[in-house]
Amino acid sequence: MIMILKMFNTIPQILKNYYSKQLLMYGGYLFFGALFYLVLISIISFFHFMLGHKISEIQEWILGYGWQLIILSKLMAFFCIFQIIGLDAYYKDLFKYVTEKKIQKLDRNILILIFFTVIFFIIVGQLVIIPHHQFQLIRFALALVGIIVFYATDLVLLVALQIVYPLDKRALAFRLLVFPILFLLSAKLTYTFAENINFFVWGQFFAVMYLLNIDRNNYLSVLLYIVITSAVFVFCGGDPVWGNLFSILKFAKPITGVSIVLWLAIFIMYMNFKRSKMLLKIRRKIHLLST
Repeated sequence: MIMILKMFNTIPQILKNYYSKQLLMYGGYLFFGALFYLVLISIISFFHFMLGHKISEIQEWILGYGWQLIILSKLMAFFCIFQIIGLDAYYKDLFKYVTEKKIQKLDRNILILIFFTVIFFIIVGQLVIIPHHQFQLIRFALALVGIIVFYATDLVLLVALQIVYPLDKRALAFRLLVFPILFLLSAKLTYTFAENINFFVWGQFFAVMYLLNIDRNNYLSVLLYIVITSAVFVFCGGDPVWGNLFSILKFAKPITGVSIVLWLAIFIMYMNFKRSKMLLKIRRKIHLLST
């Protein structure tokens, strides 16, 4: 309780530094993403109305091309905020940040987290086969690319913002609490046609932000986590946009907020334990006893 109160007392101090600038730029990026998406939808709807199509037909078209619209609007928003921040002046620093620092090899802990995440939600959601559904490889590939862009574009921006407006550990922890909420709210309010943008989307973004916070050089492992977990969830009918419309499997039970919180709690406890000094001491003792 005391720690929570101390954290709230430091909020005004945090907001005075680069955190407010990161928040402003990330909020601007989300705003541009929503704006470009609405412009695309308006243009599409205009031409459909000119052709005499019904609203239901337009909605089906938007849903069918949902991932293409999301990818395009996010990339356009990223380009705009890139120009506003002037990241082109920092591209050398960004390149050095990614390449000159020792990017770690694949972290075995990430493989364990991937396995745990997949098994956890398969058990909680209870997978069942959808009768008379045909698996569409093209839809699967498009959804997978869409989900990777959906998360990775924001994460690349956050890495760039950390270069331009570096935050300390306290501010990074505060950002971890706020930005995933903004991410979910923006997606929920913008992509209203989407079938499955829910609390899991928040949890997934929180998880990858957490992984980057604790180890900013482990890009390969974070990317692998996004790709594999996204592929599994798309195959299992957990596509944020299409749900199980083009899948042969689906979750029989909804993934509740309690399940998400439990998953993240185990997720974080495991990573904290693997990085703790206590574990290092245990390993040293085991090594000494073995020798």
